[in-house]
Amino acid sequence: MWTAWSAGSRAGTRAAAWRSWATSPISAALVCTLLAATNGPFLELRKGAACLLEFPGPVGKGAATLDWFLGPKHLRLLGSARA
Repeated sequence: MWTAWSAGSRAGTRAAAWRSWATSPISAALVCTLLAATNGPFLELRKGAACLLEFPGPVGKGAATLDWFLGPKHLRLLGSARA
């Protein structure tokens, strides 16, 4: 299941950050469709992963740009660096 983590706008673009709470092929398919208008996933989205998709125009198939993608291990490292 994917949950909206944050959303904002910058210089006329819309961006949405997502965090995966559970492993789901549907989540991977959704992100891949927004990035490249594909029918099948080409990214593996593990539980706890996060990514930022940016939409310079209307949200739709192939309309997103992947700004960043971090797996759970990377997020844990970032969290421990803040402590």
